[in-house]
Amino acid sequence: MGKSFAIYTTYYPGVEKYLPEWRESLLAQTDLNASVCIGVDGKDSGHVGEMLGPQVSPQFFLAMPDETPSSLRSRVLEILSSEFDAVILTDMDDILLPTRIAMAKEQLSKCDLSCCAMQVMDVDRIVNNAIFDPSLWGADPVRRNVFGLSNTAWQSHLLKKCLPVPSNYRLMDWLIAIRARAEGALIQYDSKPRMIYRQHPNNIARILPPFSTEQVLQGCCLILEHYDFILEESFWRYPHISSEIKIAKQLAKDFQSALGSSRSVLINYTNALNQIPPNYVWWDFIANPKLESIWKN
Repeated sequence: MGKSFAIYTTYYPGVEKYLPEWRESLLAQTDLNASVCIGVDGKDSGHVGEMLGPQVSPQFFLAMPDETPSSLRSRVLEILSSEFDAVILTDMDDILLPTRIAMAKEQLSKCDLSCCAMQVMDVDRIVNNAIFDPSLWGADPVRRNVFGLSNTAWQSHLLKKCLPVPSNYRLMDWLIAIRARAEGALIQYDSKPRMIYRQHPNNIARILPPFSTEQVLQGCCLILEHYDFILEESFWRYPHISSEIKIAKQLAKDFQSALGSSRSVLINYTNALNQIPPNYVWWDFIANPKLESIWKN
């Protein structure tokens, strides 16, 4: 008997305008032998089902009262990791390229966690030559994150170990990626784009300029919250990565302190950030190594 696969995405308020593209890209897959599963936040399943049409027959998981976006995803992924052998993740505001599912399956025959490259687009157009390639940055998941809820596929035995996440955790994808690494997961990277990643003006972890000073400061706060949690967790759960997290946290703390103590440093850093070629990786805009001369004394 073959392995069972789920492909998971989340419907949330505001994603309606992107749902038709996601649906068409799903139906265009070279291999659609996977159970479509959708977490639903803010609507009833009948409404979402009507928008998807009769060609897509998903299993719906409705958000419970007072459930946060993170806790909905965490709960559903725990269920799916118990019901299926593997789970392929996509975001509904992104677009699957035709071999996304097929290549995820192929890679998961040889690893615990698969992570694919993505073409990059702004709200409505692809950015020429902008490729998010996880193979270039994945070896250092503590400093930068390449493992999103749109470009990864997980063996269920690993996903179970990396869940649940706290209900108010803002950077769920990064947390479970670090946990996977700490668990000794066998990870493979696919440098050929299998997704198109859509950046919105208000993305938390932007990869396309322009960046604003407010976004840089907000990013500092979120990263430090993230490091605080994972450092505390590592003391009892993953002591072998504690020193690495301490170093990353201190760097982010020094960066925040430098920018917070001088408005001119913050402005100079942000202006320089908007002029250098982007690396197309999440969180590279915080304490970018190319710009250390601006904020390090």
